[in-house]
Amino acid sequence: MSSASTAILVKSRSKFGRRLTTKDYDELLSCRNILDITNFLKANTHYGSVLESIRESAVHRGNLESLLKQKMYNDFARLCSFERSIGEHYFEYLLLRSEIDQLLLFLRYFTAGTPEKFIFNLPDFFRNSTRCNIEGLTQAKSYDDILQAIKSTKYHDLLIPFKPDEGKNPDFTIIESVLDRYMYEFTDNMVARHFKGEERRELQRIFGIQGELVNIRKAYRAKRYYNTSGDVVKSMFNGEAIYLNRRITEQIIAAEKSDDILEILKKTRYRHYLSKIEYSYIDDLANRVLYDYCRRKMHFSKHAAVVMASAIVLSEIEIENITNIIEGKRYEVDADTIRKLLILD
Repeated sequence: MSSASTAILVKSRSKFGRRLTTKDYDELLSCRNILDITNFLKANTHYGSVLESIRESAVHRGNLESLLKQKMYNDFARLCSFERSIGEHYFEYLLLRSEIDQLLLFLRYFTAGTPEKFIFNLPDFFRNSTRCNIEGLTQAKSYDDILQAIKSTKYHDLLIPFKPDEGKNPDFTIIESVLDRYMYEFTDNMVARHFKGEERRELQRIFGIQGELVNIRKAYRAKRYYNTSGDVVKSMFNGEAIYLNRRITEQIIAAEKSDDILEILKKTRYRHYLSKIEYSYIDDLANRVLYDYCRRKMHFSKHAAVVMASAIVLSEIEIENITNIIEGKRYEVDADTIRKLLILD
């Protein structure tokens, strides 16, 4: 391993070592509101640098979550500069993740009739690296305007087929699935082209489990909240599969109820997690599986790219923990209930 790869491995593990502690979460759960949460994160955690300039009047859920993600992207983008053989490919991956996150966020604003709000929560990493026309997006009045703003990107051709009828909003669920599928195809190709042997296999498992869990989440929510048909569920899936074979995947797609999906999962490798992990809803289960798997890779893998991939997943879960606390405080949920949603050691 080169000295630069060693630096990525060490710095990724160091970042994990600066994660929020149980005591930090206890303090956050005792906060009264979003402003108190922001002040605690600013004064006592590794998020302080990105929050130090935030104005009290500007603190709200979307702004805070955007700043936390901004720090995550910036931290890992800096790590990418240490080793060309790892960094340049991961930089492409990080940019893709950031662009898809921001495009989906923009579509939420657009369908709500407030595309101009999009510009207020953009991570610097996205602003400085994307080929999307940000000003064009914020001024978009139609789907054609959106396509024009992204005409220089790979997303243009992906989104053309989903232009809605006049006067209607774009179908967010379909577009999310298309972009999600593209992201995993890109990631699979990136790993296959640039990594070999055990390192490639470990990366394939991390991204494969992550994508497979995204499919499970989609199927569960579609059945529980919308009674979606199997054909529609199938169209939402990406192509990732690690613990689920084709027969099991088809059973999940054809399931009539969300509880049926949990019963099907009990016949797979996920049964070990279902039996030993306390979970309260499907996203909680998926995050706990990812956390458990990536925490082990963080400690025991000898490959810098694998440790970095694990660190990215664990950072995203930490931000989701904070977001769950913010949402809980916003809706006046008691601390014990919020705590059950947190993914902790």
